[in-house]
Amino acid sequence: HRMQVGCEMQLKEDVYDVQYLHNETLFAVAQNRYAYVYDNKGVEIHCMKRHERPYKLDYLPYHFLLTTVGHSGWIKWHDISTGEFVAGYATGHGPCRVLTHNPTNAVSHTGHSNGVVSLWSPAAGKSLASLFCHKSPVTAVAVDREGKYMATAGLDGYLKVY
Repeated sequence: HRMQVGCEMQLKEDVYDVQYLHNETLFAVAQNRYAYVYDNKGVEIHCMKRHERPYKLDYLPYHFLLTTVGHSGWIKWHDISTGEFVAGYATGHGPCRVLTHNPTNAVSHTGHSNGVVSLWSPAAGKSLASLFCHKSPVTAVAVDREGKYMATAGLDGYLKVY
């Protein structure tokens, strides 16, 4: 409310995404090499070396899972409460820069450069579903609060609602 800087850090490398975790005291950062977790004072809590070159972060608050996708084309989940790596699967669609989740069932949605949106769960060894949504790269995916609708945007200039 006071608009004061709570934390400022000089990371000296590229930062692709930032995601708050369960509250404002912890946040994750997708940096050039790995994903890191910091506290609200800027102290590094954890370096997640199994999350190499992440582009996008997402947090599943009811499961305490941090989800990452990145240059490797893998989607990976990390349990923030225990610090354990949960699962990681190759998406099969190359590098990924789009990630969100369905808030009702915690299924992760990834958008790829070949126009495919795939749905993932850490319990399954492969994608739950893959939809060819656009003829060009997917630039954004959003799921409504009730989990009934998914909207996608692509470089082809289309916005599609499913």
